[in-house]
Amino acid sequence: MTWLVFLLEFLAVCTTAAGVTLLINFLGQRSEKIRLKLDHAQELNKKRLDKALKALNTQAVWEKDHEDLVARFEYQSGHFRVRLEKNSVYTRLFYFYFFDTPVSYLEPVRSLCNQCNLNAESCRIVYTVNEKTGKVDLHIVDTLTLHDDDAIHNLRKELSSIFYWQALFVQQYSELKPSTRHISNHDTEKQGAEWQHEFFLIREQEMMHQSEGPNWHEQEGSEFNLNNLLSVALGLSSVQPVSLDICRGDKVEHHDNADEILSYPIHQAIIKDEKVTTPSAMLRLSFTHPAESSIRQQLIIDVEDEGQSTETIYYRVTLCLIPTLLTQDLLVESNDHQKTTTSLLLGYDRKGKKNVQEKYNYIWKETMAKQQQGSTDQLSSDDKLFLFLQSPELRQLFIESKDLINEKRYYEAIRRLEPVYQELAKASGDMAPQELNYYFEVSYLLGSCYTFLGRYKEGIFYLQPLIRTRRINYTEMYINCLVNLHDGNAMRFINRLLGDIVPPMVNEDADDEEDYPDEQQSEKSFINFLKRRKAYLLVEMKEYDDAEKLLKKMLDEPDSSDFALQELAFIQKNKGK
Repeated sequence: MTWLVFLLEFLAVCTTAAGVTLLINFLGQRSEKIRLKLDHAQELNKKRLDKALKALNTQAVWEKDHEDLVARFEYQSGHFRVRLEKNSVYTRLFYFYFFDTPVSYLEPVRSLCNQCNLNAESCRIVYTVNEKTGKVDLHIVDTLTLHDDDAIHNLRKELSSIFYWQALFVQQYSELKPSTRHISNHDTEKQGAEWQHEFFLIREQEMMHQSEGPNWHEQEGSEFNLNNLLSVALGLSSVQPVSLDICRGDKVEHHDNADEILSYPIHQAIIKDEKVTTPSAMLRLSFTHPAESSIRQQLIIDVEDEGQSTETIYYRVTLCLIPTLLTQDLLVESNDHQKTTTSLLLGYDRKGKKNVQEKYNYIWKETMAKQQQGSTDQLSSDDKLFLFLQSPELRQLFIESKDLINEKRYYEAIRRLEPVYQELAKASGDMAPQELNYYFEVSYLLGSCYTFLGRYKEGIFYLQPLIRTRRINYTEMYINCLVNLHDGNAMRFINRLLGDIVPPMVNEDADDEEDYPDEQQSEKSFINFLKRRKAYLLVEMKEYDDAEKLLKKMLDEPDSSDFALQELAFIQKNKGK
């Protein structure tokens, strides 16, 4: 009996050990299968989604976002986005900006979002507040799984669900809105959003109307330094700093190195690590000018915190140039004895640099991929210049400058283009003819920025050497500089061009001769431009008879008829006087 019990216990132990071993092996195999399944989930979901969208008579446009795959597609006039994350079996579906409303109606929006989300199966309605527009934007997010046998059914079902909740939300909002129109605002979130929007508009409006520049935003790595400020705000260039004292409360920071003083970032007086460290600071600059090296001048700079929005810290800089003491050589009428003051509102952007860096990385990868694939014919002139630049720093400055020019932030674009220009200018003597085009293009961009800012002398400096290229856009910008500067050479230069337009000048966007559009049309448009500028000069010189003869001939030209009518009306008005 004892042996029988022992035998049964032994068999039980063996069976248990074997079972544990089998269980461990089974779990290990299952874990491996799950890992393999997760590794291929993104690829499988992409194939299933493409197949399902094809069945719905649409297709997705895919792009890579780090390790995720992102797609955009349209369905029944709706614009959708899909994100497939790496090592995830789920598909995330987004329906952005399906509705918007003023931020003053944030309370009913939040209430409706909560009600819809409590009743929806998988869809979730979320809102975001746009402080710049003063709007509340509504979005729908969803999560679903796609399998080979039900991908089409699941996708159609979720899309229908999204449209249902969109229609229901809009309907309920329309019914609820009238009853909340006159409710007083006790919502702290709404109050904060409205204040941020008003604050942003007030500050940006003031910066927009500053006479010294069209926009005064800066970011980390491209800050306003003292040299920039003196040049643009007070017209002081080539100054020789002697000392700079920065006072913050009872603490004084002293600088006496000239280069260090000129490159001192103004925002550092009160801002450090993207935070305001002190509400105000006072800077005292002692300097001399090369024209009067024996006279030491003093400049007081007051820097004050002006609040901040979500992305920008605003601060005011007030500059006061102290009049120089009168001497036997310095008369009362001297410019050095006049009172000179100005005040500027500046904005330090805290988050913009990250977006610029991401854009730079994207453009760099795209242009390199085209070059490696031999698809250089697909590269734009900007892409070719981007690749030609020798350092990542110069490439990034160029990318930033193009964006700023598109936003008409010319002063900020100039500060990024000048280092690029200087590097290309140094190497221009050894450049091949095709490479010189890159140097000319940067020079043209700089000249254009100065022209748009009304600083025509600087514009002419960069544009005049480009005349020999015979490119139309370069020549037009140079002529605009001459005319706006009221330069006596403008009329002679225009008459010479009108008398000699052969050989045809190059269209502004053409890179190679076979890419030129109809050269006769380009030449005709350029001639019309020259005539408009000539007519403008004749009117400015009050040579009305000659101007009328030219303008009447231009009435039949579609490009110039409106201009001719306006100038003829102006002439008649002034003749009457």
